[in-house]
Amino acid sequence: MGTNETGAQSGQVVNDEAGLVVLSPNGVAIWESMLGSIPEADGGGIESILEAVASAVDVNGLDRAWQSSNGRALVNIPIQINSAAQMPSDFESGFGIYVILRGARLDTGEAMTFISGAGSIVIQIAQACALEARNPGKVFPFRAVLREAKKAQPGKNPAQHLEIIR
Repeated sequence: MGTNETGAQSGQVVNDEAGLVVLSPNGVAIWESMLGSIPEADGGGIESILEAVASAVDVNGLDRAWQSSNGRALVNIPIQINSAAQMPSDFESGFGIYVILRGARLDTGEAMTFISGAGSIVIQIAQACALEARNPGKVFPFRAVLREAKKAQPGKNPAQHLEIIR
């Protein structure tokens, strides 16, 4: 095993000082094959805005199209994920994308949009989309609980992942 410009050995997955994910060539090939499975979010989003505003039952719901959960509000809450899409991320760390998950809270039935750039969640959703592409209608919708690590590295958000529930 050699080392790369970050000092990481090839074959390892690490975060370098810039926060970028460093993968071995095999890891890059796996990631690139999964990444293509996540649908691109539509650029304008007008249909999502239309649907969200049309579902308003009072004046408070008129801004629902611009509300999304950042995950913290959904930690330990059972959710149903109906669809996923990707958008490029402006953050200099991670995989360079974030995922947009649409579905519902199972505790209230309330529709939700959850946006995440957490590495584990992005990887899980990429594989879920790859499985869905091979077996249409067999993966989405699915149920999960957002879990968060009890401790975070200094200056970083706690790690998150989806615990799949049946």
